[in-house]
Amino acid sequence: MPQAGPSASQTDDTPKISVFMASYNGAAYVEETVRSILDQTWRDLEMVVVDDGSEAPTLDILRRLAAADSRMRLVESAHQGQIGTLNLALASCRGTFVARIDHDDVAEPDRLARQLAYLETHPDVAAVGSELAFTDAAGARVKEKRKDPMKRLRHAPLAFPPKQVFLSGSTVMARRDLWQRAGGFRPEFKAAEDRDLCWRLAALGAVVRLPEALIRYRVHDSNLSLTGRRTQLFSQFLASLSAIAAELGLDDAAARGSIVVGGDYRPAIEAYRNLIDKRYPVETYWLYFLARMRMWSLGGYADGAALRTAIVAHWRARPFDAARLKTLATALRYTRRREAIIAREA
Repeated sequence: MPQAGPSASQTDDTPKISVFMASYNGAAYVEETVRSILDQTWRDLEMVVVDDGSEAPTLDILRRLAAADSRMRLVESAHQGQIGTLNLALASCRGTFVARIDHDDVAEPDRLARQLAYLETHPDVAAVGSELAFTDAAGARVKEKRKDPMKRLRHAPLAFPPKQVFLSGSTVMARRDLWQRAGGFRPEFKAAEDRDLCWRLAALGAVVRLPEALIRYRVHDSNLSLTGRRTQLFSQFLASLSAIAAELGLDDAAARGSIVVGGDYRPAIEAYRNLIDKRYPVETYWLYFLARMRMWSLGGYADGAALRTAIVAHWRARPFDAARLKTLATALRYTRRREAIIAREA
């Protein structure tokens, strides 16, 4: 494991690691988050915090913390939303390696040292994450997601269904040049921007999830991941279609341009269907996705039974593709688990 302090190659004031964070009205949790980074065992770091127009309590805390530790750089921005704030924070990072944390999560003390050690000894790896320990709003652990052995995630956009490469946002570390090559966070995929980014990082090299829970993920009522569920699910589906198009060597700029964030997503799905359907069965994947997420109403189906009818009809229309049939069979199993869940916008 790397020792605290700069490596022999660090000869100027450029930090080895940059950690970036977007903050918005997080007064209840933000100090613990910031201190969990500044108190890391790996000391040669900077923490870039972009505040997205927060009210006074959050700003007061951040200003006090920045004044107390020169390794923290605070950028105060007019309110622009999560994705714009993340991109501004990412662009402000100077380190050779760049990691992210959300303003309500907590990093274990050796998080950065462990991830840095792995990336430095595995040059083929594009990004490394970790498992999560889930806590309640007060910080008490409620569940730990831990897997063993260490898992290299499979980047397979053309599988049926696509094999999603996903690292939870707060756990990700990658070399700064790969963050730049991946292109940052794309606003078209609001509420699923993490998944969209992970597709693009995984196209640049291997992605690894360490088995240790190096981030304490706080579950509370204002989690972004628990709001805007409809937007999140459509964005997740469309991000995967974008990854499929990229894998096929197709330019999806026009399809992405048809996305109306938070509005009617059906024209965007149709645009992707027109772009890639001759080479990837979009409708099969769409039916599977609705069943897997148990959100039949996103596709206009009243309940699981109505979706089952559509799946069987689709099966009969194109019966000879073994991989596609297996996907539909799996979808049918999902529809039997719960009969009716209504998609809702929080």
